[in-house]
Amino acid sequence: MRGIPAAPAAIELTDARTGHRAPLRAMTTLFDLALIAVDRDQQLPSAVQQALADIARVMTGADTTVAVLAVGADRDGAVEVADRIGTACRVFTDPDGRDAEALGLAATPGLVWVSTAPELLAVESGFDRARWSEVLRAMAQRWAWSRPVLPTNAPAVAEPLLVGARPDLTVEKEAADDRAA
Repeated sequence: MRGIPAAPAAIELTDARTGHRAPLRAMTTLFDLALIAVDRDQQLPSAVQQALADIARVMTGADTTVAVLAVGADRDGAVEVADRIGTACRVFTDPDGRDAEALGLAATPGLVWVSTAPELLAVESGFDRARWSEVLRAMAQRWAWSRPVLPTNAPAVAEPLLVGARPDLTVEKEAADDRAA
C-alpha cells in the first residue's frame, strides 16, 4: 500500500462481457472497486490462482465490486482470463496495459483498491502474500466482512507490466474491422 498515486479521473474501463466503456468514477458511485489484474499470458502457480479465486469469491458479497482486469487481452481473451482463475465476477479488458499502468501497477498479478471517492486506497504490483493479506485485512475491516485467507504455499509472483500494442491483438482487430466493413 505504498506510493499510491491519485486515482486518475480520466481512466475508463471496458467491460469484457458487454463492451460497455465507463469512467472509473461511474463504477465507484455506490461501492468500492477491488481489481485483480492478471496478464493474459501469465502462467500463475496453482496456489496463486486459488488465492485470486478465493479473493473474488469471498469479497463478492461485501460492499464492493470485485473485478478482474485482464491485461493484454481483447474481450474474448479477458473472459478466458477470468475463467482460468475460476471467477465469474465482472471482467474488464485492458488490451494495451495502459489502464493498469494509469492505476499505478508495475507488475502482474496486481491488486488495486479504489474507494467511492474515487481514490486509490491500495496498489500492489505482483503477488506477495504478506502485502496482499495486509490490503485484504484493511478491506474486510472497512466493509465489516470476512477476509479471504491466502494459502501459505502461495509463492511471490511478479511479471513486469507490458504496456503498448500487442502484435496478435492488432492483427485480430484488423481482421474484425475487415469483417465489419
